[in-house]
Amino acid sequence: MENLDLVSEFVLINSYLQAVKYGLEEEFTNMLFEEIERRGLELPEVTK
Repeated sequence: MENLDLVSEFVLINSYLQAVKYGLEEEFTNMLFEEIERRGLELPEVTK
């Protein structure tokens, strides 16, 4: 299962880099949050 998580992270990062390349990072971010909400997922708490 850990390998699947790594592949998913790679795909997500690669997709974001492609969005940045074409100036679509805001649209990508919006679609990502919409998908998270649609699936009923929660984002982990971010700490510094």
